[in-house]
Amino acid sequence: VVLFLDAVNECPDSIYDSCRAEIASLLREYTDARIFVSARSSNAPDQFELATFEIRPMGRPQQLLFLEAFLSEAGQAAELLDSLYRQPGGETISGSPVLLRIVAEIARETGEVPAGRAALYRRFLETWHRRESMKAGLSDTEFPWGREQVIDTLSVLAFRARQKGWGTCRLQQARDILGSVLGEDVDRFIDRIAQGLILTRDDETGTISFWHE
Repeated sequence: VVLFLDAVNECPDSIYDSCRAEIASLLREYTDARIFVSARSSNAPDQFELATFEIRPMGRPQQLLFLEAFLSEAGQAAELLDSLYRQPGGETISGSPVLLRIVAEIARETGEVPAGRAALYRRFLETWHRRESMKAGLSDTEFPWGREQVIDTLSVLAFRARQKGWGTCRLQQARDILGSVLGEDVDRFIDRIAQGLILTRDDETGTISFWHE
């Protein structure tokens, strides 16, 4: 038996600490068990004391094969990848399997990738929000914020951070910026958004930043 525990960083905040404690206890009790744990590098728990392997970005030939697996025509995949590489920041997006899958889904729905980073990122956020809402629906709950509210709130944080020249900002600074938008819900918003591909949080330094520009 092999046990795979995927995306530990997406565990709900209310049970995150107890979940990590249980996994650590399991590893101590069954030292010969074949257990694999995955998490984003920014949230990788060090208490498990497991060997760590980092998945590297895909190269362009791998990216093309990846797109061909999700699109019906090889020619469409090559054209899409060329189009993506011509966009600022497109090469970085192409190196991420998750983001490249989102690009493929956008292209499959619309036949093209939105021109420019702003349009692409907005479509990415729309796709991300739809995914999170579907995940919430599977557990008979509702995602707490609407699509436009998420986009508007992140826009405020991004604009203010760029305005002040911050690559990262302290959690309290983010709370101060977003408090006027979200009120008492600001901590829950940051906790939830920082579990995915949008924000990264470093609890050791008490800072937060956007995962990608």
